[in-house]
Amino acid sequence: MKPRVKNILVVAAIFLAGVVTGSVNSIGVGQRLAEQRLRIDHFQSTLMGILKSELNLTPRQTQRVEPVVRQACEEYRGVMLETVQRVSGLVQTANARIARELTPAQAERLKQLEAERERNVHQRLNQEFLEKDFLGE
Repeated sequence: MKPRVKNILVVAAIFLAGVVTGSVNSIGVGQRLAEQRLRIDHFQSTLMGILKSELNLTPRQTQRVEPVVRQACEEYRGVMLETVQRVSGLVQTANARIARELTPAQAERLKQLEAERERNVHQRLNQEFLEKDFLGE
């Protein structure tokens, strides 16, 4: 291959790698920003802010509406935790059924993957529900 063609291919490959890397990073950043806006620890304060501004709540209305929003947020938290537990049970059941079709080495790797998934779920729950006040206060 001629040196000039080789150089052009190398530059094109570097450019393509940069495009792919930039795209992946942009998607990740966008996803993290969206998740951050929806984080449960900001749910109550965000919802109250929307209600106050969009409905022009008076201070008295705000005082009466806030406990309703707080209760809804507490119920929402319970539903989220319950959902996480149900999904975890479904994954464990599926993994047990899948493991029957695997070699011992594959089954062991599946156990490792499940342990990593559980760790990630618990870490995320701890960050969102336990380390920070759920109601955003």
